Amino acid sequence: MYIRETRLLGASEALLDLLGIEASKLNALTLALALIPYSSPRIPRSIEEAVDMALSGFVPVLGGLQPGQSNNAVAASLAEGLGARVIVNMMAGLDAVYDRHPREPGARKYSKISVSQMEELAGKNPQIAGTYELFDHVALKIVKRSKLTVLFIDGSEPRALVDVIEDHSKAGTIMFP
Repeated sequence: MYIRETRLLGASEALLDLLGIEASKLNALTLALALIPYSSPRIPRSIEEAVDMALSGFVPVLGGLQPGQSNNAVAASLAEGLGARVIVNMMAGLDAVYDRHPREPGARKYSKISVSQMEELAGKNPQIAGTYELFDHVALKIVKRSKLTVLFIDGSEPRALVDVIEDHSKAGTIMFP
């Protein structure tokens, strides 16, 4: 909402990215507060801070870090930095990855998708502030080079996060390297 309205006022994409970063940090703080005592109420401002937080025993919860990248790129960078093998992508109100918007007739749900297939899907979407519909190109490059698995779930269902951590097959879509 903030990005859309501010774009109408004529702000540049770089400034819209900064606005998105700040909004994502507020979302991250909300999740971090819900995760106390497992997380800290301090939101890391860099991958280094997040790695330090993880090494201190806390679950790092981040928002955006730099213009031109989605939170997916942040998650992939952190996963790579921590040597993780899996990322959980909590989507807003979607249960899985589809070949087009799920409300469109004939939309096909992917239970599994390769990074290459995701690159094709992501290439159909604009890469501008606030519109990284699936996964941005930077995130896909990191996922590919680090051979990360990404589990896509409906982020509007809080229990889904616990369920997919306990059993990866409960993901709506599994993206594999």
